[in-house]
Amino acid sequence: MRRRREQWRRLLEEIRRWVEELTVELRGRGVRVEAVYLFGSIARGDYTAESDVDLVIVSRDWGRYTMEERLSMLYRLWRWERDATLIPLTPEELRDRLEKSVVLRDASRYWMRIV
Repeated sequence: MRRRREQWRRLLEEIRRWVEELTVELRGRGVRVEAVYLFGSIARGDYTAESDVDLVIVSRDWGRYTMEERLSMLYRLWRWERDATLIPLTPEELRDRLEKSVVLRDASRYWMRIV
C-alpha cells in the first residue's frame, strides 16, 4: 500500500511538471491558464499503467478560439508519452458544463486542482 501511494505521488509530480511546461507553451501563444484540474482514475488513485491523463484546462483566452482550434493547439503541444484527454474551457463554459454535464459534475467530486 505504501509503495503504491509513493508511485501515485511521483506520478502526480510528473503530471504537474508536464502541465507547468504546457502552461508556459500556452502562455507563449497568448493563452493564460487560470486553472488545471486533474480528474479520472489518476486523480482517484485507481489508475493502471495504461491510464490516460484527464485534464480540464481553464482560460478566458480560450474564448478567442473554436473548440477545434483549442484541441488542435493542446494536442500539438502535449509531448508526453502518456495519452491524455484534454478539455479546454473558459470559466463560463466550465460553470455551464458543471451544471449540465453529468460526466463533469461527477468528475468534479474527486478532481484535484494542479495549477
